[in-house]
Amino acid sequence: MKLNNFNSYERLISILDNKFLNEKNYINEYFEKKNENLFNKVFFLSSMREKEIEAIEKKILSLNLKISKIKEEYDFQLEDLVIDKKQYDYLINNELPVKAKKFQEAIKKLEIKKTRKITKWDNLINKKRVSEKEKIKKINSLSEKTQQKNLLKFEKLKLSLNKKQNEIGVLDENEYNKFLDKLNKSKYSRKIVELNQNRQEQQIGPVSYEKQLIQNEISQNQLVESINKNYKPKAFVKENRKLSQGFVTSFSNKKRIIHQVGFGLDQAKLIIIIMLIAIVVGILQPVFFSTRNWKLIFLQNADLACLAIGVTIIILTGGIDLSIGSTLAFASALVAKMIVDGYELSLVIIALVAFCALGGLISGVLVSLLKLQPFIVTLVMMLVWRGATYVLLNNKVVPVQNDALAKIASLEILSIPLPIILVFALVLVTFVLLKFTVYGRAVYAVGANYKASELSGIKAKFILASVYVTASLCFALGSLLYISQNRVATPTTGNAWELDAIACVVLGGTALSGGKGGVLQTLIGWFVMSVLKNALVIVGLDTNVQSIVKGLVILIAIISQSNYGLIRYLNKKFKNVQCKILTW
Repeated sequence: MKLNNFNSYERLISILDNKFLNEKNYINEYFEKKNENLFNKVFFLSSMREKEIEAIEKKILSLNLKISKIKEEYDFQLEDLVIDKKQYDYLINNELPVKAKKFQEAIKKLEIKKTRKITKWDNLINKKRVSEKEKIKKINSLSEKTQQKNLLKFEKLKLSLNKKQNEIGVLDENEYNKFLDKLNKSKYSRKIVELNQNRQEQQIGPVSYEKQLIQNEISQNQLVESINKNYKPKAFVKENRKLSQGFVTSFSNKKRIIHQVGFGLDQAKLIIIIMLIAIVVGILQPVFFSTRNWKLIFLQNADLACLAIGVTIIILTGGIDLSIGSTLAFASALVAKMIVDGYELSLVIIALVAFCALGGLISGVLVSLLKLQPFIVTLVMMLVWRGATYVLLNNKVVPVQNDALAKIASLEILSIPLPIILVFALVLVTFVLLKFTVYGRAVYAVGANYKASELSGIKAKFILASVYVTASLCFALGSLLYISQNRVATPTTGNAWELDAIACVVLGGTALSGGKGGVLQTLIGWFVMSVLKNALVIVGLDTNVQSIVKGLVILIAIISQSNYGLIRYLNKKFKNVQCKILTW
């Protein structure tokens, strides 16, 4: 195989031509889309006109049919010999005009209304056409200017390349000769020369000679092929970089940057909400920005983070868990009773994990194998665990006194509280599990399309059952953090916590339908919820008012994540009303 000439100049010209054509096509498509949107506005008005005129014509037709029915009734009576010809003529000439009069008056009014509507609609559409034509002219003018700029840029870059053509050719030739020299001195070339000499001197047999010659020629050809395919001459790399720099400020790049900035702002809207809340509360209460307060925000909501991460895994499969708060209550009660009865903390933790795993397994089996609705199953489990908590605690508050348990909440590593470290460790583990393992990909697949995942060979039932167990382990950690900080178990522990946990998931952008989202999004949602709860307490709002404000903020965040579907719907309705007012 022969080493190809580098021909950097030709390659650069080809790249430049492609860049120019791509940019030209992008500009055309962009401005054509703008023109199309303007035409759509006129089409929208025309369709509105047709609908309204058609509605009036239907009313006119209906009234005409009523008049025809009266005449048909007289015709039928004549045919059936109910009346004679003389009576028939009297009815047609005297009674029919009287009965038809009110219908004809209504028809006349509708005809006048129709004419007036047609005139108003036509005036509105013509006015819109004129204004849209002006806009289209401006758009076409802007398109031509943009294309002209693109052409000038292309010609400037091409002229620069033409001036350097000889220089690039010389650099290519020198580099080509160096590579050719290296190939001639490569171990495969030297071996081929050595083999030829040995064959001439009959120091090697014909069979061995042919075998070794073919092997070395293949290796040499592979080396040449690799250079031909992958190597980029220095002159090409240098000038190609300049070409890329020349198109950095191109029209398409500018629009992509604007789009990415807009997309980034859309994705960061929760962070913006946090910042707005923080700024307002910080102005009202400067203590909000203190290091101690922010440490408390994370510490006091560490248990909620664990619950939210757990329910995220379930929601990714399209399921739900309403038993979170009741599971937390019973788990806390179990820990409290065992510690009061004198059990070691290690045994208590084992019992806690075993209970949560068993609870998750029961829910998982009922949902996956018996195919019961997750909402119903977890609602039942919520009632069961809540009732069991009342029974276990005998409807009393049980304080917990245990130094080892208290140390979990108070211990700090590098000035970071242990609960916060455990939360972020849990986030890391679940993130890796969901994003970088076969199991995680199966969870997303089951959530996106259960039947398709089964057909593709995924054990969907096992995945569906296992997510409830996995989530329950997160609930176990959350329960441990809760009891270590509060050191008390009550029958009402965890009331409505499932709503806060699910709210964190939804705020983060994880779809309740499954298959979309993740723990990092939930972490952001949890952060928003935690900051919001703390801010409302610091400001000193009433508990009931706090619930209202929290609900409104969550609603606004969810609406903003719905791809503006509601806004588009309201905008369409507003346009309909606006058109009707203009043509009234």
